[in-house]
Amino acid sequence: MRSTVRDLRLSQLPESIGSCVGGNALFLSTVNEAEQRLIMDPTQPDEGFWGTWAVMLFNVSRTDPFFVTPRGVARVTASDVCKRPVPLRNQFYEYLDFGNGLKPGGCCNRSPCGTLTTYDRGPVVTFAELEPPNKKLRAYITDALDAGKRVLISGQDAFGNTIYTQNGFVRANGEFLTFTSPFVDSVNEFSAISGIQKDITNGAVQIFEVDTATTDERLLLTMEPGETVASYRRYYTNGLPTTHCGESTIQVSAVVKLDFVPVVADTDYLIIGNIPALIEECQSIRYNRMDNADAKKMSQFHHANALRLLFGELDLMVGKERVSVTVPIFGSDKLRRQVV
Repeated sequence: MRSTVRDLRLSQLPESIGSCVGGNALFLSTVNEAEQRLIMDPTQPDEGFWGTWAVMLFNVSRTDPFFVTPRGVARVTASDVCKRPVPLRNQFYEYLDFGNGLKPGGCCNRSPCGTLTTYDRGPVVTFAELEPPNKKLRAYITDALDAGKRVLISGQDAFGNTIYTQNGFVRANGEFLTFTSPFVDSVNEFSAISGIQKDITNGAVQIFEVDTATTDERLLLTMEPGETVASYRRYYTNGLPTTHCGESTIQVSAVVKLDFVPVVADTDYLIIGNIPALIEECQSIRYNRMDNADAKKMSQFHHANALRLLFGELDLMVGKERVSVTVPIFGSDKLRRQVV
């Protein structure tokens, strides 16, 4: 039920887009574009096509009730705390006119403080927040072959000034760290981090904050080998229970919508594993590149075929009736757009 790039390479796809079986650049670029187009297609149901959602567990504490989704997650669609479904609010909810405002809402006299709700806090660049002052950044490599590669960390220095670095003849926003084994430290002290860009590496790279006074380390981020830009989704859970679920650390279960992650090797898993649908979408891309009216019609025809196959797979896996994600509530559920 999980398809790999190799499965797709051994299918009729290479021939259908004019690429040989052993070809790589055209094949991979077309496959990646096809997956990205299908994942973002507005006709898909809210839960997404089969294979584009997953269940993840996050540990949060009452003193720091935040969790950050890893790379490859577009958003959280539902969450659960202590086997109890929790309402999920987007970033605009707390800014509604005549609403309750930002959470947490200050002091209260009851426990837990506020309604149990999860709030979207938008994109962030690290899993844990930097805690100034007196903090430098330290990068560890896990593969010695990555020595000499670099990471660019953007942010502000100890005085709140934006950090700039001269990169050859170009001025870069941030400080470059050139990897050495086992680690390399930043020259500047950081009071805030606004962005992290990394070269493609052979192994994972870990970013720590280091206290210049005590030399204590704290892990901020782990970047995967193929990950080049750090960007993740952060959520805040308000009103965590104080007397249930055991200890101070509480586990949040979340259903997440997966995001597009480029494939680079034959052993990489495809987010959309429906090979016939991917073949149709890749053919749609091929015709879309041609500059004539008939080719555009053929592109739309193959795209519609891809969506039809994906909807058919979704019906096969989750069923057409008695499915929780399609239950209308008081007639408010929108009719699904059927592709014909």
